Amino acid sequence: NNLYSYEVKRPFLTKIQFQDRWFNLYNQFAFEYYNPDQIPHRLSFSQDLLGYYNGIDNSNFIFNSLEDYNNLPDFHYIKENEEEFNTFLHNYTGNRKPNADYAKHGLLKKINYPTKGYTEFEYEGNFTDIPVIIYPPYVEDNIHLEPEQFAPVNNSVEKFLTIPFSQRLYLIRHSVALQGSEDCSLTPDHWRASFTLFDPNGLAVPRINVSGLGNILPANGHVDMSRGNISYSDHLSPKSTYYELQGGTTYKIKLETKRCVDANMDFKYRNLAPYASDNFVEAGGLRIRSVKGFDHDSTLLSNKIYKYNNGKFTVSKPVSVLDKTLIDIKILNMYQSVVDFTESKNYSLSSHNRWPLRNIAGEFYVYSKVEEIETENNLTTTKGKIVHEFTAPQVYIPTNLTNFDTSSSNLSTVNYRTNELITSYFNQQNDLIKVDSLDYVNHPINVRFYDYTAKKILELKCTDLGLAMHNLYTCPTTVYATQNWEALKSKKSIDYLNGLPLKTTTEYFYTNPSHYQLTSQATTFPDFTWHETTYRYAHEEANTDMVTANMVGIPLETEEKKYKFTNDSEPKIFSKSGIKYEKKFWEGKELILPAASLSYDLQNPSVSTTEVLYKKYDSHGNLLQYNLKPDVNGNSGNPVTIIWDYNQTQPIAKIEGIGYDALMAISGISAMITDLQSKSADDVSDATEQILIGALDSFRTNSLLAAYQISTYTYKPLIVLSIITPPSGIREIYRYDT
Repeated sequence: NNLYSYEVKRPFLTKIQFQDRWFNLYNQFAFEYYNPDQIPHRLSFSQDLLGYYNGIDNSNFIFNSLEDYNNLPDFHYIKENEEEFNTFLHNYTGNRKPNADYAKHGLLKKINYPTKGYTEFEYEGNFTDIPVIIYPPYVEDNIHLEPEQFAPVNNSVEKFLTIPFSQRLYLIRHSVALQGSEDCSLTPDHWRASFTLFDPNGLAVPRINVSGLGNILPANGHVDMSRGNISYSDHLSPKSTYYELQGGTTYKIKLETKRCVDANMDFKYRNLAPYASDNFVEAGGLRIRSVKGFDHDSTLLSNKIYKYNNGKFTVSKPVSVLDKTLIDIKILNMYQSVVDFTESKNYSLSSHNRWPLRNIAGEFYVYSKVEEIETENNLTTTKGKIVHEFTAPQVYIPTNLTNFDTSSSNLSTVNYRTNELITSYFNQQNDLIKVDSLDYVNHPINVRFYDYTAKKILELKCTDLGLAMHNLYTCPTTVYATQNWEALKSKKSIDYLNGLPLKTTTEYFYTNPSHYQLTSQATTFPDFTWHETTYRYAHEEANTDMVTANMVGIPLETEEKKYKFTNDSEPKIFSKSGIKYEKKFWEGKELILPAASLSYDLQNPSVSTTEVLYKKYDSHGNLLQYNLKPDVNGNSGNPVTIIWDYNQTQPIAKIEGIGYDALMAISGISAMITDLQSKSADDVSDATEQILIGALDSFRTNSLLAAYQISTYTYKPLIVLSIITPPSGIREIYRYDT
């Protein structure tokens, strides 16, 4: 079955609840959303340019292509401006105009915390930096000639029109009606009228006709007006007739008829030129406007507002989503000779990252600069701000196999890099107090992607390459996309202390091609102290068990060096430690667990000493015994045993001086520990905790264990520490609010 064909409801996370072992609720986080019951079904066509709900009942998903968003160079041949072109396309396509009020349906509105405090989120629409163009209404005018039975046979009227700025004058409709005596109906010529527009030199201005298919048909300036009511435009097609007029010029309009004909021509033009407004074109989608934090009594505790600059789509403007192809049509005679020739214009619509033809995909709108402003509770006084500056996403246009233009397929490799480049911190007085500058390094990931385009016009190209594919009318387009994984390369921080800059620089290195982990970092401080930390992982230590288990991000060895540029001749190691992992089998389970913690001789860094030997685990991976400062055989004069429970989730006792097996071998101790574990499982209240504490005290003071140091622990239902009883018996008690 096709998963995309189902109308699937969207789940919303409403609560995260914490329950005790008897499923009694003791804490929860709760989440609220904007109108989660008012979002459309998953495959709805009611989407804006970025795929957000826009509340419009579209009958299809094909996008409306505003000239602001899409590069359609000849849209003006179809309609005068993008506004009219958009209106025309809306009759055939889906209205993808953004609407922030609908877009936020289903978004997170509020988080309620266990403390009864809460956080509220407010959103607003994304806006481009393109001003909204205001198109003043057209002025509709006409020229009219009434019939005069006793006038000369040829009747005419003139009108002068001064055009304030260069534009098009559109013909709307004409009407031609025959009125009067029988003398006027002698021939069809008497039923007609003509319309002509003259420039200041008395020359007829040529008109341009646009057919219902969008073909441009230049014509002479004379319009032959046939009998009846004729419209020159159609809101369902590109059909129109217009004149290109120059601003500041006075034109003469002349209407000619026979004496018994009533003729009228309606036309339109603008007295005011289109202009850019103070508003900007919506990009679609949403962005965070503010985040407010409240106390349990709804007292405002914090408020952050966000300002955005330099926004752009993650996918660059395609060459042409509506791809125009000129088709040559040749009319042949029976001898296959060309007897006539014409040209047709074909628009093909291709799916693209910006406006995919599948309605469950899309792209993003990102910003290269975002200001995070914290205000006082009065919401007007600024406490300070953080300015974040990011990289812009990059798009790579491929070259296909034949070096043929791939615009109709809109193939592109998109790099959605939005790494933060600069973070600037300002105080309440808007003084710069700190700047972090970050740089990144690319690590190529060798993954191949293949794209194909199929167009009959590629036939010749394929044939030229000798691919013998001319019968298939296809031509493969191969794209080798090198995907990049980026990691932090360096961070330069400048702190301003009383106006003086203090610079700290940290460089990050990734030198092992077998993995992408940080292998070392070096920091230079303002006092010219240099500090380097080096890490070794499973690959460096040849721990194949860890590599096979994908435990490749755990540092197994850490070395720290210091260097003072003014004093030290070479870096000195001041700390080196490590941890060794091994595969262990416990109670039938195979686990890879820490086996030992190591320290190194700073004078001879290759020599290691085992500081802690992790001796024994249970089947859950809980540590049962570790030996401090063991000998070469792993034995220690100071072993430590840990007893676990609360369903094997928390340590309840630590016994220093005896190993786990030796402890369990003492008569009666195993049964006592089993009783402790049972009582911890029953610990759900203050009363049951006191019962457990009594049993732990008896265990801690047992005469059989007098030679050992014993600490005990109890916990509250949230699995937070409640009481620690050290060997001295002086309790540490922890209490928490609600």
